[in-house]
Amino acid sequence: MLYEQDRDEVEAMDTDPPVTPVTDPIPNVWERLMKKHRKSVAPSKGLIRSVHLPNSQSCSTLAQETTLTSQQQPARSDSNIYSSLNLQLEATYVAEGHTKPVLDLDISGHLCLTASADRTAKLWDLNALTETLTIRGHTNSVNKAKFHPEDPNMLFTVCAFFACMWDMRELQKPVHVLSSRGTSSSRMPELSSFMNIRQNVCPPGESIISDISLNGNQLLMAAATTVRLWDMRRPSALGFLSGHQGAVTVLHGQQSESDLLLATGSKDHTVRLFELNPYSCGCLSPVLELEPPHYDGVEAVVLDRENRLFSSSRDGMLKAWQLSREGGLTATPLFSLHKAHKDSSQLAMAETFLVSGCRSGCLKVWNAAAEVEDASRLICEQHLVSPTGKDNGINALETSGTRLFTAHNDATAKFWQIKGL
Repeated sequence: MLYEQDRDEVEAMDTDPPVTPVTDPIPNVWERLMKKHRKSVAPSKGLIRSVHLPNSQSCSTLAQETTLTSQQQPARSDSNIYSSLNLQLEATYVAEGHTKPVLDLDISGHLCLTASADRTAKLWDLNALTETLTIRGHTNSVNKAKFHPEDPNMLFTVCAFFACMWDMRELQKPVHVLSSRGTSSSRMPELSSFMNIRQNVCPPGESIISDISLNGNQLLMAAATTVRLWDMRRPSALGFLSGHQGAVTVLHGQQSESDLLLATGSKDHTVRLFELNPYSCGCLSPVLELEPPHYDGVEAVVLDRENRLFSSSRDGMLKAWQLSREGGLTATPLFSLHKAHKDSSQLAMAETFLVSGCRSGCLKVWNAAAEVEDASRLICEQHLVSPTGKDNGINALETSGTRLFTAHNDATAKFWQIKGL
């Protein structure tokens, strides 16, 4: 009896177990295991909420404010310059809806356009305080976003080595896709598997687009050491701007009666000026290089209505020049502020004042008048801190009248009121 029982157990062990049918087509083991835990959640619509700041002590999670008024400025002989200045930065609204850092923004009337590392761009209605639409389909972070200066229905986004032109009335696909090497198509490039990652990897012949600038039907695209000129009516590449020895990082144009004055900043530590007209084409050379140069790569340039140019670099320095067109374009240095920020900063003009914001989360307003002493140019300062207690870096600045708009690493865009202008 015992022998027969042992023999039955051995025969049962030798029998192959039944084969489990494979019904899951997912070949990746990790994807198959995680499939049950994933929930399909529809993307939520962004909104703009009001920021209530009863006092500076209760808003430490949003900002730590240090406001310098005329009474706190150092005593000097020309103290009457500050007699009417009492500027303050007040946070009014926060746009929430992105899931990763907001890298750029642009303002047109009551509309705000934001670009984010979550591979989307969002359009916000500042009157309705809500998100209007979301542009999806980018294969990597959206580095830049711009409104068309003449057509209110057209938008531009930049992703890696290509720029897309979108029609707000039809967002299924872009109207035109422009590459950094000068080709145009009607659809986004199909990236291979090794390129479809969050790295600045480009196909042969392409380069990362660092900035774009629009002037009427002309589009200027900075990639590597050149700036390519496009005619958006066709669209086609008409030529390029040369002269820099390092990668061009930033563009800013100022339209005059007859032509466009374009300022370019580069990693070669220099700022160069170009003059363009509606018929410009071919290889264009700079008309002026500003001296002395910065000590590190230029990160931001801005031109104002008084023919002044301001620039900032990675060494934390702010420089200012007075431009003149009498007898040819010339530039006279106005001032240089050493260690204005801990690192590179973005710039914008608010009326006649200069606004700067850096990646350490420090927002400052400066008096840009030539007769003011450098030690007394700082008017107000605000240090931004995220809810986690870390510095809330500023990636972009835009102004509209007395309003200031900032793009941040905490996936939000903040709106400010500059009081005292």
